[in-house]
Amino acid sequence: MSSPTIYRLCTFDGARMVLSAELIKAASDAEALAQASAEAFGKKAELWEGQRLVAVLDSETLLPPEEWGLPGTLSPSF
Repeated sequence: MSSPTIYRLCTFDGARMVLSAELIKAASDAEALAQASAEAFGKKAELWEGQRLVAVLDSETLLPPEEWGLPGTLSPSF
């Protein structure tokens, strides 16, 4: 059995300043996303695994990759 992966959840205020950053242990991107969605509900947030952006959350919704406003080379893997 492999050890869980460490993800970083960053939440932001309206000016895109970091409000908090916390670590999430999860076995998969989907599991990490579920935890992040619960933790960041009502906030803007990003979920990272190392240097890889896994997901962007905007308040109560998960934004599709084309709305992230980031280069097309980054894509979620869930």
